[in-house]
Amino acid sequence: GVLYVLTAQALQKLEGSRLQTVMSLPEDLEFSPNAVFATKEEVIYGLDCENSRILRFNPAESFKPVVVGQVPAEHEPDLWDLFVTEGGTIYVADHSRRKVLAFRPGDATVTQVLKCPGRWRPASLVVQDSSLYVSMVDPSDATSGSVYEYELPPVLQ
Repeated sequence: GVLYVLTAQALQKLEGSRLQTVMSLPEDLEFSPNAVFATKEEVIYGLDCENSRILRFNPAESFKPVVVGQVPAEHEPDLWDLFVTEGGTIYVADHSRRKVLAFRPGDATVTQVLKCPGRWRPASLVVQDSSLYVSMVDPSDATSGSVYEYELPPVLQ
C-alpha cells in the first residue's frame, strides 16, 4: 500500500522512509483536512472539516483541487471520515448529526444513507460489495465502540 499525508499546505507521499511532496496546495485555499482517502488510481480525496466539503486531488490531471461534495452549513456537520468506492460514490461520516451521507458521481445532492441509533455516532466507514460497515462510538463512554454492517440501498450499489 501507499501512505499519503494531507495537510493544509501540501499532499505528500511516503517513498521509502521519506515524505515527498506530490503537490503544494494553493496558498489561498482555505482547507482544514480531517481525513484522507486514496483510490487504486492514486486519486486523493480530502475531507475538509471546517468548510464541510470534500476535495479531490488528482496530480495526474491537475494541480488544482476540485470540490466534489459539500454538506450544507446550516446542518452544522462534524465530518469525521470518508470512503470512496470504485464507482466513485463518496460516503461521509457526520459524527455530530449521527448520520452517514453519500455523494454520487456527477450529483451534487447529498443523500442520507444511515441514521445511527440512540447515542451512537459514526467514526469510520468501509464499503465492500453491497455492504456499508460503520464503526460507531458512544461519546459518553470512552470504552464503547462496535462495527455494524448495513446493506446499501439498490440505488447506491
